[in-house]
Amino acid sequence: MPEPLEGHEHPIQAIDANEDFLVSADASGTVVILDLRTGKPVSELKLMTQLRDIAFIPGRNDFIYVGSRGGESTDVLAYRLLKSAPAARPERLGQLRMNRQQNDPPRRISISPDGHLLVISNSNNGNLIVLKADDSPEHGGKRFPFEHPADLESKGVTTWLVEEHERPVNDIQWSQNGMKCLTASDDRTIGVWSRFAGSDAILVLDKRLRGHGARVTRANFLDVTANRVVSSSADELNRLWNLETLDDDERQIKDAFHLTRIPQRSTISRIAAAGISRNYLLTAFRPDGIGRTKADVNAGTTQTDFEVFTVCRHDEPNDKADVPAASLFAQSGPLI
Repeated sequence: MPEPLEGHEHPIQAIDANEDFLVSADASGTVVILDLRTGKPVSELKLMTQLRDIAFIPGRNDFIYVGSRGGESTDVLAYRLLKSAPAARPERLGQLRMNRQQNDPPRRISISPDGHLLVISNSNNGNLIVLKADDSPEHGGKRFPFEHPADLESKGVTTWLVEEHERPVNDIQWSQNGMKCLTASDDRTIGVWSRFAGSDAILVLDKRLRGHGARVTRANFLDVTANRVVSSSADELNRLWNLETLDDDERQIKDAFHLTRIPQRSTISRIAAAGISRNYLLTAFRPDGIGRTKADVNAGTTQTDFEVFTVCRHDEPNDKADVPAASLFAQSGPLI
């Protein structure tokens, strides 16, 4: 069993590591730096802020933390660790300058694999702050390493603020090549984003994955192609998504069950009706628990929500035909 790494006296809020160091932030406002070569703490920061998240800039010994004072402001600061003197106090590089209108308490931070984009979510709404790396030579090396919203706003630039989610974002993850991004939100959806180099719109929402019945807490890519996604939610379900076949799957479901749309699932109390077609099972739910006929389901009444399960993911024969339906669907899992 691996040896536990020690150094905190309060619950750990966030953690990140690079090749040389591990940084962790706890509920008391303390950042502990561990040398991964020895597994021992080498220094720490005592901060007057409620730490929310922390992340290294890829390929560097610089890290950024986000926090809030009194749950009403934004603290985003960058520090540098010296590999030649790991026990030295981290060097402060600078603080992110926000504008007053977007000074919401931060929730999560994520930096693209190439270190060129910083994304910050907040605890009040679904807005994302997306900032490019500031490589201006006139600023020197000791500065906050990304653009400042306050400076961008003064120039009339607005593309740094992205407003797509309806509620706060809990997780931000990148594909391996850094060209795709996922966001998991309290609005029950996962955002799939594309990154465009040299474009005014730095991140563009490609599609929104719907199907969870409660806030989505985590989402990540499962492979280097960024075609498969896994998500976790407060509805106690983990869902697998195939982005390559998602549109075709939805078309097949609509055609199979004569639906004009596939609504998002809401709170359910019992199955009201069910139908099966080819590789899919459709179940309809009534929030008030009153059953409806299959005709009502196909009519798409506003009081009925749909959940679609996959019966057989592939074209080969289903080798679980003898398994009771409840077991089969529990193993296959929800599709959307």
